[in-house]
Parts: sequence; C-alpha cells; structure tokens
Amino acid sequence: MIVLKRNGWHRGLVACALTLTVLTCSVRGQQTQTIDAKLAGQSDKWDETPQSGVPCMQTYSPHASLIFDVTVPAPGAVYKVSLSLVKVTNGGYLKVFLDDELQTEVDTLVPSNVRETILVCERFIAPGKHSLKIKNFGQKTSKGGNHLSVIGFEIVGPSGSGKWEIEEKVFSFTPLKQEEVSGQANLHMTELPPRLQAEPFSIPPDSHAADIFSHSLVQVNKIPFRIPAVQNVPETGRLIEEQRPLEIDLPAAAREICLLIWSKIPLIDGDGGPGKPPIAPIDQSERFTAEIVYEDGASEHFIPRNVTTKSYGLDDGLSLYVLYPGAGRSPGCLILHDKVYKCSFAVVAVTCNTDEPVLPEPGVRETCAWYPFVDKEFPAVTRDVRSELAAKLAAMTPGSLSRVFFASGGSEANETALKIARAYHHRRGEHGRYKIISRQGSYHGATGGVVWLGSQPQYPRTDLEPAPPGMLYAPQPNHYRCPFGSESPRECAIRCAEAIESMIQLHGPETVAAVVAEPIASAPGRGRARRRVLAVGTGDLQQVWRTSDRR
Repeated sequence: MIVLKRNGWHRGLVACALTLTVLTCSVRGQQTQTIDAKLAGQSDKWDETPQSGVPCMQTYSPHASLIFDVTVPAPGAVYKVSLSLVKVTNGGYLKVFLDDELQTEVDTLVPSNVRETILVCERFIAPGKHSLKIKNFGQKTSKGGNHLSVIGFEIVGPSGSGKWEIEEKVFSFTPLKQEEVSGQANLHMTELPPRLQAEPFSIPPDSHAADIFSHSLVQVNKIPFRIPAVQNVPETGRLIEEQRPLEIDLPAAAREICLLIWSKIPLIDGDGGPGKPPIAPIDQSERFTAEIVYEDGASEHFIPRNVTTKSYGLDDGLSLYVLYPGAGRSPGCLILHDKVYKCSFAVVAVTCNTDEPVLPEPGVRETCAWYPFVDKEFPAVTRDVRSELAAKLAAMTPGSLSRVFFASGGSEANETALKIARAYHHRRGEHGRYKIISRQGSYHGATGGVVWLGSQPQYPRTDLEPAPPGMLYAPQPNHYRCPFGSESPRECAIRCAEAIESMIQLHGPETVAAVVAEPIASAPGRGRARRRVLAVGTGDLQQVWRTSDRR
C-alpha cells in the first residue's frame, strides 16, 4: 500500500513535539507498543519537526490537539499508558484524555530541556473503539509559553493482549491490475469530461500524491478508480473569471458517487508573518457545491464528505469524497460549482456504485451534527439529528402534541410560545384574543415580552414600562401562604386553578389567548433568598388544562 501524508499542516513556528511510532515487542510476559504522532487523525496546527534531535510533531498554538482513534482488541486488558515528552524552556501545559475523560496533566516548563516519561493511566480498557487526545492548554504561569514537546505514547499490556489498531486519517491508494477489478459490476468507473482549462493540470510541488498518475488503475478504500493522464485532468480554474463548472454524466442507477478530488487551496492571506494553514476545509455552499441533477430535471446541492477525515468539506490536496443521491431518484449528471477566488478543484477520477454503499454515510454520533446539505434557498441546514430528537420529544408529550420548535434558551422558547398562541387565534379570525394569564411570583425569562409574565414585587420593572397590553396575573398556589387560606396543598392548588377560570370569565374568553403555568415555579429573589422554588399541589395543572381547553 502507498500511504500519502495529508497536506496542510502548520508550516510556521512550531512547538509541541509528539512522536508516536507503531512498534510492538514482548518482554517478560508483557507487550509494549508505541504509536507515531504522524498517525493522529486530527492534527490541525501541528507540524512534523525535530525537537532536541528527536523527530516529533510540534505546535505553538494553545488549544491545539492531537487526536488518535484507536481500536483495542478483545477481550480488553489492563494497560499501562505512558507519555514520553521533552520539557522545554518555554513549555506549556498539556492534558491527556481517554474517551474525553481526563487522565493526567503536565506542566512542561523547565529551566533547560529535559526528556521525561509520564504515566497517563494504568487501568482496564475495554475492547472496541477509543479516542486518545493530547491538548495544549498554553501558559500555566507567567514564565511559561505555548510550547509542548512530546515524543510518544507507550502502551504496555499483558503478553498476547494484541496490538491496538490506529485509524489513520491519511490518504492512501493501492495500484491495481485490470483483472483485479473484473466481477465488480456494481462499480462503474465513470468517464471524465474533457479538460476545460487552458493550461494542463499541474501537480503542486513536493506533493506526496504525485505517484498516483503512474498507475492507470488504483484502489482507494475498496473502491477502484481509473486514473487519466495528468494533462487530461479537468479543473475548475483558479481565478473567478476563469472558473467553469465541471459536468460529469452519471449512471441513472447510481446510489453512491465516489470522487477523487485534488484541491488547490491557498494559505490564509497573512501579514508577512509566519506561514498559516490553507483556508480549508471548503465547507460553505456559497464557496463550493456539488449539484446532482436528476433525470426528472430536479436537482440537489451537496457539500462532499471527506472519507479520510470523516468530515464535510474539501481539504487541500488529494482526497476521497463521497456523495449520496436522493433515495429512489435517478441521477443524470453531477456539476461541480467552484466559487472560491484563487482556489481550484480538479476531478482525478469518479466511480459510481449502483449497489449497497461501500462507504455508508456515518451515523449522527460518528460525525458533527451539522451536515452542510444545501439547496437554492438555504446555505446550510442540520442533519437528521434534530429530526431524531424531535421524534423522541414528541413521543414523550401527551395527547396529540407532535411538533417541536427548537430555541436557543428558555426565554426565546417562551417568547415563541406567546407568538404562536396569538398567531393561532389571529389566523382563525379571532383577532380579539391577545391577553395572556400568568401567575404572580413566577419567572419565565428576561427578554422583552416574557419578562412581563408573572409579577414579583421584589423585582421591579419600572425601567421597562410600559408593559405590553393584555398581561393578567392570577394567584400562585403557594400552600405555605395560600391567598385563599387553604389548609392543604391540594386545596390551595384547586382554589388557584378556579381563580384562573374566574379571571377568564371576568375578562371574556374571547379575549384570552393563553394561560402560562408551571408545575415547579422559580423566581429570582434578593438577600439570602437568591432564588426560591415552589412545587404546586396535585390537581392544579389538570384543572388549568381543562379550563383552558374548554375556553
């Protein structure tokens, strides 16, 4: 297999050094393994540079992380995980996490560079997938810096416990022979369109992926691709005035579209300082989209998913991307739209799968919840995670409640509830229903409308007057000081619920839009009573519901 390093690592000042080489050996009933830092799945703002003569990964960026996705073999074992590092004169503070659980933290600031080995953890680690993360937390003291130098992880387990597998997020391919791709009728190596750009595609200098053009057939992630001559590779163009959409014909039965795309993404425009990483990934629909045009004339716009990095958007260099046409639809062609100044995207190869996906789309928990699916009206919407959550919430709610509106907080949610209530009556032709009944002493938010729900003498709102019209206040079922002198919580709750019905009758049912009540009331206080909580008696909300439903 030919393994290519991912381009785009930080090439300026560097400082946190990590080297994790995959080696295994067995000594006196123990098995030892180390893992190379270059295999980190996420290594933004890191660079491969020697530190004190030791090959390592480095960064000067606070909050930069190295993340390793590993698979522990069955049946699991007690492993001793250590971290070899070089403490340095401008060292920062690092923390090591296993599955997002903090294992150890180290201050690497010392008067002179010195190499040490730090115990991360010694514990049973279950079989299956896990995540190891090293994070730079920057300066710990005024004399410290952001420089971390780490040489490697060492994993010691019982003899025969097996080697941890590292999920490498680097692009790799294997050369194929023609006879090796026969019998795969579901995989169609699609013809590329003719080159549109005036100048032939040029391979970026020092590119590790250049050797792919030495082979006419290659395999990437079990997908075969036919590689054209480098001068025939179609490219979108670098400057806006030169950029043209690339149109590729697709088989109507395609269910999975796999693309090898070589992105040429420039560095971030700097101010003459150290080099900065490329402006990648390109994951915004106003910058790049892949449009699938169906045989019925309809179309959908997508942001491709990078199979190697398991993220949406185009990264610098050569990578494998995948698109999924709409279920049950017949694609006709694929159009790539490049709208990024000084960026260029070349399609090296396309293979369409007409059977079950070889590279299935990851589940909600396997990738970011924000899926940049795009169309002509909206630049981006969420993936199915919101739909799944809405379905779960709807299943919990009583009766026929089945719609969910997501808001950023309680105040916004209550503001939206007021607007929905008034809009509902208005659209039914009942324009006089605008009054809102809430309870004294309750609190429902701090925004302009809901701040007037509930009345609290200890929380004056004179600076906010005048109040919106139609705010009415019913007694709070506080059985400790019941306004009706009731002897039990239940009696107090029922009397207060009856008071709401009397208030509706007094003002006229045709004027009331909604009643706002809560099973547990909470309101801000002063002095020692910074906040008070009140649970209402049984029978209250049921009666309020029946009254509101009847009126």
